[in-house]
Amino acid sequence: MIRREAGKCLPVLVVAAALLLVGAVLPAQTTRGTSNAGLDQLSPAELARAERIEQIEQDKSPLVNELLGRWAEAAAAKGYDAYWQKGQHNLLARDAAGLLELSERAVDFDTFDKLVFRGYMVNSLGDLTRDLVYFPLAPCRLLDTRIGTGTFAGPKAPGTVVAFSVNDTLGPQGGLAAGCGVPGVDPPALSVVITAVPTDTGQGNLRAYPTGGTIPTASVVSYQGGVVVAAGTISQSASGTSNELTVRNQGAGTTHIVVDVTGYFAAPAATALSCTTVQSAEVSCPNNTWTAIDATCPTGYTATGGGYHTPEGSLGYPNVWLTSVPLTNGWRTWVDNQAGGARRMYTFARCCRLPGQ
Repeated sequence: MIRREAGKCLPVLVVAAALLLVGAVLPAQTTRGTSNAGLDQLSPAELARAERIEQIEQDKSPLVNELLGRWAEAAAAKGYDAYWQKGQHNLLARDAAGLLELSERAVDFDTFDKLVFRGYMVNSLGDLTRDLVYFPLAPCRLLDTRIGTGTFAGPKAPGTVVAFSVNDTLGPQGGLAAGCGVPGVDPPALSVVITAVPTDTGQGNLRAYPTGGTIPTASVVSYQGGVVVAAGTISQSASGTSNELTVRNQGAGTTHIVVDVTGYFAAPAATALSCTTVQSAEVSCPNNTWTAIDATCPTGYTATGGGYHTPEGSLGYPNVWLTSVPLTNGWRTWVDNQAGGARRMYTFARCCRLPGQ
């Protein structure tokens, strides 16, 4: 509430009048970071840029939307399904000069991606929205070409691949027939240990990648004839296919391939809040006084709502005044009882926290 008191408005009026006088004397145009006195010393190009920065400062939205629209198609192709939301958040935080500089520097999507989304860690699938969580598993065999059958049997010659399932019944693959606990909804990435069991004296390496994807230039494990070698890695996994992960034998050697899974990555499941309702003791509010009645949340909980109640049914309105307000750790009811006698009242609070320890 604004209180108007006699004799306290004059200084404000004097300051306001002075500001109006200054505005009448100075040129109407102001430029961020540039004094009015120096505007006549700027080149036409510098003056145009200063005017553009001032225009952007007044409303950043048109340039922000123009930048996002410029690269929207490329972002969609890379799976940036939160592209607009996070792009606007990051761009609107920049000052006008920074936005103008970005519009000039972003000559391709990769540059724009680095400049705009550098505050957001892109996971292995280029997904900005799911904040993948790691779910560890007891080490479990997915693939073993030494005991697998059909396409999963036998050592792999140079340049050949084996594509296998990460979550189906795995008997033919030489893995655990009951499965390893990887969810049926294909996870976007897995933690695996890949072992090479060479069958000749040749040398080579194994490369893992999502089935149907591009063969990576980096290997997971390198081997040479007669030496069994294993290495752990985190690999992308394809979705919507029967065999989500592929391992390729790259090199001159022939080798069996063994794959064990130790965990997978997936979007976190939504978890309901842990909530409870607490109630204060019943209070008898005396006449002609303000009474505070507090309901306090348990340690670790935060009040998300609250209110008051009376067992009397009627409080003698309009002679009882009430206000109900949140506290840091609970809820409070203020009672101003002018009803001519004590009135009974209690406060309740709805208290919640995120589940966990």
